[in-house]
Amino acid sequence: MRVLSLSEATDDGCFTPKASGDDDDRGSYSFRSEAYDDEESMPESDWYPRDAAALRHEAEVRAFAPPPDPIFYLGNTRISSADYACPRQLRKTALSHAEPRPLNLVVRIVENKPSKKNGTSQYRLMKVDLGDGVMDMLANVGSDLYNVDKKHNAFPIDAIVILEDVRGVFRGKALALDFWPFSCISRCDDELGVTWDQVQARNQNMTMLSLRGRLPADVRRKPLSSGHAVQAAKEAGNRLSCLVVGVTRSRSRSDG
Repeated sequence: MRVLSLSEATDDGCFTPKASGDDDDRGSYSFRSEAYDDEESMPESDWYPRDAAALRHEAEVRAFAPPPDPIFYLGNTRISSADYACPRQLRKTALSHAEPRPLNLVVRIVENKPSKKNGTSQYRLMKVDLGDGVMDMLANVGSDLYNVDKKHNAFPIDAIVILEDVRGVFRGKALALDFWPFSCISRCDDELGVTWDQVQARNQNMTMLSLRGRLPADVRRKPLSSGHAVQAAKEAGNRLSCLVVGVTRSRSRSDG
């Protein structure tokens, strides 16, 4: 009687039995593995065309995707450029769908004093320095900034603070900030040791990153006027004519 034992799997995913004893002419048994039952090991020809196209598109996007922007941190803190906007980003995207949500900023207090209309008005006017200029901020009723103690002001002038979840708004024709009841404010100069120079350095790095690669070096130059453009075209045509004449003469000499 012939005894069959399974060998290890071959490269083609099949199991071929080993025979012990005398060979006969009845052939050999082969057992096919279930490797192709797994979708990941299936050949692309067995996939649905739509799935294969989606995978190819995803691979192309990963191959040609630009590298992520570097992240700038504020001093030795975890306040990063990925979560906190710079002044340029605010002014470019305010009141549009591109405005960051939530809008977080690091600013310096310029004016924060009690108002005579506290309790009757819908907001109290403040002033903050974004780093590129002073901007009004409306502390709406119900927020932590609406009421200010005359004797103890938690956010005095020149305090560097973190604003979280504020909104851009127009006050007249000028851009301003809205501080709502759901907005948050905290100091980062006395608690985290942040200086205004560090804030300005971070803003500058983020601004340079947004401007990098926008325009080639030759495009940044002053554009030519119409007269200069015509003269430049004539000079280019003359140079091309001289080049053609020189090539023709060299060919005629070689033929002679």
